[in-house]
Amino acid sequence: MPDEKIRRTPLISQLLLVLMGAMLVFLVVSFARQVTISHQQSAVLNRIEEKIRVAMAEKGQLDEYLAYVWSPEALERWARQHGWTRPDETLVVPVGVGTEGPPPEQAISEEGRKPDSPQGEWWDLFFRSQ
Repeated sequence: MPDEKIRRTPLISQLLLVLMGAMLVFLVVSFARQVTISHQQSAVLNRIEEKIRVAMAEKGQLDEYLAYVWSPEALERWARQHGWTRPDETLVVPVGVGTEGPPPEQAISEEGRKPDSPQGEWWDLFFRSQ
């Protein structure tokens, strides 16, 4: 009987050693997988942070533009571009400065002019002075 007891001890030791080895392999594989996931998430986080930086820069530019649009200078510039004046100003529009006679397109007599489209023919028929 003592001989059996001696045989069981190494068998149990070997079985425990194999189980501990399997557990160690499982833990190493699990750790490697977690490290890979961590690196992927870190890359995703960096891309998102870069997008946030770009969006914040664009928001800053849009805030500056909005402040300009609501300013009196922008309003006056828009009014000037559309021909508006202040009550104490007079609008002066130069017409035909430095030219003599009509432009070449208008130099053709009304009789020699051909309408561009059928609608133009009808327009000339009803509204052309004769």
